[in-house]
Amino acid sequence: MKKIYNKYWLFNRKTVATMLALFFTAGVAMAQYSGSLTVDQTSAASATNFQSFNDLADSLETYGVSGAVTVDVVAGSGPYDESVLFGAVLGTSTSNTITINGNGETITNGSMTYTIGLNGVDYLTIDDMVIVNDTTGTYARNIWIGNDADGNTISNCEVQMTAYTGTSSTTAYVAFSSSPTSTGSGNHGTGNTITGNMFSNGANTGAGPVFGLAIYGSSSFTYDVVITNNDITNFYNVGGYFTYVDGIQFNGNDIHTQRGDINRIWGAYTRYIGNGGIQSQFNGNTVSNLVGDNEFAAFFFNYTAGSASTRVECKSNIIDGNTGERSGTSYSRWGIIFAQFYNDYMDISDNEITNNTQTGYYYWAGIEMYYYNDNNLVSGNLIDANENESGFFIYGIDNYFYGRNNEFIGNEISNLTSTGYVYGIYNYYYGENAVISENYIHDNSGPYYSYGIYLYYRSGNSVIDRNIISNNSADQYYSYAIYAFYYCGDTEITNNLISGNTGPYGTFGIYAGYYSDDIVIAHNTIYVDNDGRFYNYGLYPYSWQSDATTYQIKNNILHIEGTSQNYSNGNRFVYMPYGMGEMEFEANVWYSSAGQLWQTTTSYTTWLGQSEETNSWFTDPLFVDAAGDDFTPGNPEFANQGVSGLATEDLIGSSRTACGPDPGALEFVVDHDVANLVFNGTNECGNYMEAITLDFNNGTSVDILNVSLFYTING
Repeated sequence: MKKIYNKYWLFNRKTVATMLALFFTAGVAMAQYSGSLTVDQTSAASATNFQSFNDLADSLETYGVSGAVTVDVVAGSGPYDESVLFGAVLGTSTSNTITINGNGETITNGSMTYTIGLNGVDYLTIDDMVIVNDTTGTYARNIWIGNDADGNTISNCEVQMTAYTGTSSTTAYVAFSSSPTSTGSGNHGTGNTITGNMFSNGANTGAGPVFGLAIYGSSSFTYDVVITNNDITNFYNVGGYFTYVDGIQFNGNDIHTQRGDINRIWGAYTRYIGNGGIQSQFNGNTVSNLVGDNEFAAFFFNYTAGSASTRVECKSNIIDGNTGERSGTSYSRWGIIFAQFYNDYMDISDNEITNNTQTGYYYWAGIEMYYYNDNNLVSGNLIDANENESGFFIYGIDNYFYGRNNEFIGNEISNLTSTGYVYGIYNYYYGENAVISENYIHDNSGPYYSYGIYLYYRSGNSVIDRNIISNNSADQYYSYAIYAFYYCGDTEITNNLISGNTGPYGTFGIYAGYYSDDIVIAHNTIYVDNDGRFYNYGLYPYSWQSDATTYQIKNNILHIEGTSQNYSNGNRFVYMPYGMGEMEFEANVWYSSAGQLWQTTTSYTTWLGQSEETNSWFTDPLFVDAAGDDFTPGNPEFANQGVSGLATEDLIGSSRTACGPDPGALEFVVDHDVANLVFNGTNECGNYMEAITLDFNNGTSVDILNVSLFYTING
């Protein structure tokens, strides 16, 4: 018995040990998922298969992971009628990720506010699913993300809101907020990615959220969000609504075709972007076929700030074919790209803003910077074929009110039309230290007044350099190529080419001055050929503070043609309403075939006496092809005869000749040559003077005398 007892005792001990080992082994496996799992409601539940997404979420949250986990939703096993909330999972990391491959299966929510919730979970990817929300209440959301959910990805999904038709700004396809039923602030997460998804109402006309994607905040920041290559449509108000985000990459998205008519429509809206130095980007998006009743902007930036080393980027976007009609009475000011209030260190470059039509807007702009926007770069944008029908003002670029240290470089602004005023670049009210350079402003028209570049009131210490302003027109009154007027500080207007601008009342090449500081008008080529009723002026320097202001008007070419129908003295090279003042004229080229006026005289000799101008010419500049817009001079009479030190480069970036630059916007080469150089003696030793002879071949058809030769001696 004793043996038997001992035998059974040993057996029982081994049995208990084995059972305990099995228990702990099973416990370890359950606590730490790793490898492959499935979701299949048509198959029995097991250690590796879950019949619902809620079962999967509960198990992951309960037991955690010890390695990377891949969950396959079995093809053909759906649809799944549920709402699922993924909470924090123990053990997840950049290597221990959870990936749910949806295989095109559908999850539909008809009861909860959200379909899928990410509540503090990290490193979860949901790929290739159809995620449907068919609820109709407030806070309807397909995907909710919050409570410090980090490193998650939603990719290649069809996200559909099929029943919501309300107007609550708490609704979105994807919402980052403090809870599923709030728009509360907080750190909703870091490093989350939304990419390659289709957001729509599933062909249910009139349905869709108010916001496409939304990051809600009021004080705390969400960090490093990537939203790329999505198709965003059927939203009611805003395609992307982002507040209190540091580091958002909103790139490559297609935003189009909103849910229905609305008073206010924005492709993307930002407020308080930038906090800790992570770069934010809004690049490579397409915004098209949106309709706004009163207010429209493809991008609306508000308190969006970068830094000198890390600029916020809005680049390479295509904004095309959007329309709007003002149905109210407010005089709203809106732009396709609109920066309102304290947007600093932005790079708005290489965007195409084309074929947008607004009706009845009082103000409309391609790029609008409105109130306190400093240190921004606006470059390389194409703003073409946009129209403000029945509206009063249209602007290519508008820098309005305290926009300081901004640069507008290399933009093309063309074919803008309105029923009032048209402006290429508008810099107004304390727009100080502006650089307006290398822009091509052409073929714009407005019935009242047309302005190429407009600076007004405290917009001094600015540079207007290397711009082409051509073929702009005013249908009823005057056109101005460059207008820099009233308290404009120190202003440099250099290397600009102005031609072909017209107005039935008249046209002005450069209109500058009045309570302004020192102004340099140099190396400009101004070609005026306009038949107007009243005045055609090449230069209109308006000196009021003659004792405190210096105008340097040097190295310009002014070719004035056309007629003034009502005034015999209406066409003038230059007119100064308050006299010469402290104006310095030197090395300018003047020409007209019709005897135009300098101030009050048609006599070039009299003008030289009045102005005390030195080293100037009244001669045809012999442009290569004025009719074809080639204003390269060909007259050797004034080649290399300009005043040095006013510009180092010409209109196209060629270096100015240091020993004698050419007047006008373009340096030019006259094909002279020298041959048959002969020393007329045999002694070329030191301190010996000897006559030389040479043949100078004039490479032009123009007779020239007293040619200056520059030479160097080698050896």
